[in-house]
Amino acid sequence: MKLATVVFEGRQGVAEITVPAGERLLYCGLRHGLNLGHECASGTCGTCKAMLVSGQVGSLWPEAPGNRYVRPERDEFLMCQAIAESDVHVKVRPAVPAPVDLPVPGILQGVIRKYENLTSDVAQFELKLSQPVRFLAGQFITVNIDGIAGYRAYSMTSYSPRATDALSFVVKRIAGGKFTEWLFTGDRDGAAVTGFGPLGRAVFAPDKDGSIIALAGGSGIAGIMAILRHASDSGHLEQYEAQLVFGLNRPQDVFFLGTLNELAAKHSNLRVVIALVDINESDALQQQFPELEFEQGYLHEISRMKLQNLDEVTTAFLAGPPVAVDAAREMLIKDKGFSARKMRFDRFG
Repeated sequence: MKLATVVFEGRQGVAEITVPAGERLLYCGLRHGLNLGHECASGTCGTCKAMLVSGQVGSLWPEAPGNRYVRPERDEFLMCQAIAESDVHVKVRPAVPAPVDLPVPGILQGVIRKYENLTSDVAQFELKLSQPVRFLAGQFITVNIDGIAGYRAYSMTSYSPRATDALSFVVKRIAGGKFTEWLFTGDRDGAAVTGFGPLGRAVFAPDKDGSIIALAGGSGIAGIMAILRHASDSGHLEQYEAQLVFGLNRPQDVFFLGTLNELAAKHSNLRVVIALVDINESDALQQQFPELEFEQGYLHEISRMKLQNLDEVTTAFLAGPPVAVDAAREMLIKDKGFSARKMRFDRFG
């Protein structure tokens, strides 16, 4: 296998590693334990941009949306899509520190199991790995299948205190999205998947976090479910309060409400509010899920109205479509006076 030497230069120092031909620079650096800036790690967010000092790199996805954030005239590029075509020297930006030490990511191999449709455009499945992996609640992996270019980032809905070979996911069907169109239009049980991870810094740290809030839109609830499950299993919710606002469009779009209802019934410190843009069947939902609150409006609107005791909150988790995350973040800062330093999120889309 052809190898290249890559020098990563940043404020924390210089690291030199050997990169196999065809491996993404971001993935190889992370696999060697380097603290490289990234959020989605799949080509859409632009957070992993770096500057080429010397050598030559190629792009695995020249059309990646994140390229709109790079300046080619300044020799900038996305590390998540870049491969070394020679020995290279790159300058990297400082990474946002994580609240805890993160597991070192690596290449994952697995197959799809237990596929199930939750709504007309939301499905869940399990990824059965060839070997166990350890991850933290709130982390994600990127996945790829043969025949479809690029990786997609999905958060684990499950959590295990020990390394596990079974990861659970929830995926929303995206119109024109090649991976989700493939996933929703055939029997995918047993289909081989390549992944990389775990990734993400928006993690739950029970020994550091106190009272928390979580604002999730649509399938952004995935990582929040893992956080709530960890908070429940670790006894965190016996000591601290947690508030969740889960935003969806219509009553027919709801999912995970049964699990959330059980968690809210189990923990008096957990408050769950479901924000529905269209709430014409709220009475039926309230009867079915009596431990949950239902309100009409967008995620950030209902969060502004319902969130309480924010002075006591140590951490806010934000997840969902970029427009929902940005609106929620702006609301917390401008309307609630909440510190941006207390927010954790990974930007997908």
